Amino acid sequence: MRRLKTRTPAKRLSFVGAFAVTALISVLLSALTSCRVSDRRGFHLDLTDFDQQAAVLDDVLVWPVQQRGVKLDDSLLRRMTEHLHRGVLRREYSALSRSMTDKIAETQGPDEAIAIQAAKQKQADGVLLLHLTKWDERGLLSLGKVRAEGELRLVSPEGSLLWQGRLVCDEVLVDGLGGPRSLEERRQVAVERLADLVAARLPQHRV
Repeated sequence: MRRLKTRTPAKRLSFVGAFAVTALISVLLSALTSCRVSDRRGFHLDLTDFDQQAAVLDDVLVWPVQQRGVKLDDSLLRRMTEHLHRGVLRREYSALSRSMTDKIAETQGPDEAIAIQAAKQKQADGVLLLHLTKWDERGLLSLGKVRAEGELRLVSPEGSLLWQGRLVCDEVLVDGLGGPRSLEERRQVAVERLADLVAARLPQHRV
């Protein structure tokens, strides 16, 4: 009659050790994967299409920021547009009058076709269009964080595409310490900061 083999204590420990090593490797791989995912946090503006000649443009019409599927107040969009306009100037482009652009959009409508027509009439080299497509502010009051997405395009007066890109934001836009406490004030700071980040990623103007 054959006797069943039993594991010695040493063999049992070896088995337990191998299992622990396997579990540890699994945890490490999971952590590395999490790190790769978290690398996309922050702010990103990926220009998927970019004509190098667009960097030598002089007069840019910064069109009022529009939204699709987002419900921010008009006052916040105006605030964001103003900061985007200032950011374009900081990148050393010249930008057409803010008040004139706003008046055209208010009287004739905010559509892209109107923007292109206005750029042509005012002899601008291009019109900058920004559409917000996501605004998740659930972390704004507690952490100062907003998750936002949008589409950015620079279009010529003839309607051809000069720049095109997608922005993704998962960023703390309002400092916790010393920052505003009310949600409305935090929204104001957040849209300003987001516009500044977009403008800072625009290609530097070249002479």
